[in-house]
Amino acid sequence: MQGVCQNPKGEVSTWYMYVDYCYAGNWWCSGSYNCTLTGPLHGHQGVSFNFQGLTTTYLIFGGEKTDVIHTDRHKKTSVGAGKLSNEVYSIYFTTNLATHIRLITSCDMGGSCPAPRRDAAVSLLGNTGSQNGRLLVFGGLGSSCKTGCKSPIYEYLEAKPSADLVVYNDLWCRVS
Repeated sequence: MQGVCQNPKGEVSTWYMYVDYCYAGNWWCSGSYNCTLTGPLHGHQGVSFNFQGLTTTYLIFGGEKTDVIHTDRHKKTSVGAGKLSNEVYSIYFTTNLATHIRLITSCDMGGSCPAPRRDAAVSLLGNTGSQNGRLLVFGGLGSSCKTGCKSPIYEYLEAKPSADLVVYNDLWCRVS
């Protein structure tokens, strides 16, 4: 699996016209570029399709980017810190590689976007060989916590839901 070195505007780093690929962590990338590999991700949702009828592509939406249960160096466990995402990643497959790319969405441009969440339902509608479809996101679990947050799902599964837990009942659509 590989990612690309991409800056916050979505521009991909190149070296003599070749794309800069990364394989683990940002040390592969220079300057303001970050590796697009997602790292650990829980509660994300995905949908696959054939891009323009040719390349198998998988879209991933949202999820929780941190450990649900944190284990310290003394092997003591506690509720992990929660960092929810509303990012969209595209993974396209070739014969022997899967390449991750973070898609630039309306969230990155200051436009309308769904709140960061995990466990949402996603679907892709209207994708054909001649046009791109629409990514639909419905529901999911989020958190109203802004700092020092714990994983919203951990306490929920332990039947001790926190006041920060948000259960979404909304529909969001993005032209992909």
